[in-house]
Amino acid sequence: MKKIILAVASLLALGMLVSCKQEISGNLTVTDIQYDAFKTTTETYYYKVSGSTKYVTVETQTTKISATASEETASIATTTRELNVNSINPVVTVSVSKDPTTNVTTYTINVPALEGKRTVVTNVGTAAQTTQYYTDNVPASSKTITKIGSTFYYSNANGEKVVIEGFDPTAATLDLSKLSEKDKTTSTTAIPQYTTSGELWYSTKLVITTTPTYSLTYTKL
Repeated sequence: MKKIILAVASLLALGMLVSCKQEISGNLTVTDIQYDAFKTTTETYYYKVSGSTKYVTVETQTTKISATASEETASIATTTRELNVNSINPVVTVSVSKDPTTNVTTYTINVPALEGKRTVVTNVGTAAQTTQYYTDNVPASSKTITKIGSTFYYSNANGEKVVIEGFDPTAATLDLSKLSEKDKTTSTTAIPQYTTSGELWYSTKLVITTTPTYSLTYTKL
């Protein structure tokens, strides 16, 4: 009789152990599903790129002989870079990274290598204008657009995030011309001087402005 009771007790204990293992296994599976739901996901699209890019850089140097004197233009140099898509590898990717925990989607638009020519036109004072020609190329690069909520932001050449409208980074056809104006840059360097009364003025000033024109068309493959 005792043996029968012990056998029944062993069977009950074994049954409880199996039940516990099943419950633990079920909880682990649910946890895994919940964890995956908050993972960042990535999608990749392929595009063939055609067209060209043009950069115009104007460097203007001005001088003053005193704080009260008029500013005179010492020289103007204009560099024009005309570049076409390198035909060896015109196919690039657009990657989409979605982070569900922050509701932020990041689009990385790759730009193929470009090649072409560079023309430099220089005017110094009253001297005759000089023109120089060079071959030119730009390595492959990328542009980043971030979607926060329902708003798209473009990380421009100035390192700023600016709002961009009417641009779908994964459309069947992409036109990068909308990014041209947002990549315009201007920088100023100057040599400071002070009058005897402490007034600040600049004896030499150099202003460099670069204006790009993107005529690149992306066609989804």
